[in-house]
Amino acid sequence: MTQSNPELRYGRIVWARLTDTNGFRKNRPCIILTPTHEIRHDVPLVVMAITTTFKDAPPPDNLPLP
Repeated sequence: MTQSNPELRYGRIVWARLTDTNGFRKNRPCIILTPTHEIRHDVPLVVMAITTTFKDAPPPDNLPLP
């Protein structure tokens, strides 16, 4: 049985290489949304990207973080 990685857990902020909406890959901070008990080394994680820059006011589907 595959063991979960104790360093990765639901809600943790990590850096990941993600593709942006223009197709460019960037290193970005993101929040792990995969439940901790489902995290495995051979299965991709579900994450939500974090940004600190906006051209205008944030879009309505963006959430502020403390």
